[in-house]
Amino acid sequence: MIGQCLCKKITYQIKSPLGEVRLCHCSQCRAATGTAFSANAKIPSANFEITEGKHLLSVYKPDDRIRRYFCSNCCSPIYVQLTTEPDLVRPRIGGIIGEVDVDITAHVWVGSKANWYDITDDLTQHEEAAP
Repeated sequence: MIGQCLCKKITYQIKSPLGEVRLCHCSQCRAATGTAFSANAKIPSANFEITEGKHLLSVYKPDDRIRRYFCSNCCSPIYVQLTTEPDLVRPRIGGIIGEVDVDITAHVWVGSKANWYDITDDLTQHEEAAP
């Protein structure tokens, strides 16, 4: 799978299936995306590669645990990495080009979801992170 940021200056490749995708409603993801939630997969870092525009990749470190990587030109979120899981990355699946075959499995951090958004599906909901 190939993905790009909005300005198409950063391109990345995902070399494995995405597996389950969770929709994160935490206040940081809402602020980073400008919408009610972000859609995230969790894959081994070895299966994720920035293939073009690596010099444009910037990181925001809101705390000691989270690293949010984004394009410094268009500000598109690319992926998140937790310092507690250095061998995993969480690519934002919205940048993937073409059809994406995934199973959305849960809503996470619904304890801080936007009050103006109603979850209307039957997916599992977790007040915080899912186990």
